[in-house]
Amino acid sequence: MKKLSLIALSSLFFAGCALLPAKQSQQQTQYPTPPAQQSQTSPSTQVEQKKEVKADRVVEVIGKSFTYNQKEIRVKKGESVAVNFTSMEGLHDFVIDELNVRTSKLKDDASEMVMIPTDKPGKYAFYCSVGQHRQMGMEGTLIVEE
Repeated sequence: MKKLSLIALSSLFFAGCALLPAKQSQQQTQYPTPPAQQSQTSPSTQVEQKKEVKADRVVEVIGKSFTYNQKEIRVKKGESVAVNFTSMEGLHDFVIDELNVRTSKLKDDASEMVMIPTDKPGKYAFYCSVGQHRQMGMEGTLIVEE
């Protein structure tokens, strides 16, 4: 009888230990970090709240008065590349439709970093989607080389 009781108690103990990590993970997800309240922050604060992008190479692109500081960006296939886009002189963004790349529409002196997929060689247009900015010359070409 003692042997049977000892086996039953041991089984309960090990079953309880097996459930313990599951309860801990539930507690961690029970209190998620609240999203940033962007409507109550300035553009420079919004940039600091975004996740940090890690890349081997960062290309600085500045958008201002219907132009980008770079008309062509060349990268190698498979290279880890990010664009750090900064808007100057108005409201601008950075968009590459074919690669599903899009920054937020940013006001003066605000920046946002986005990763550029480089797995497919080719030429891709990047542009500003605000108003008629693209038609007024705010565009360029990303070239992913073999």
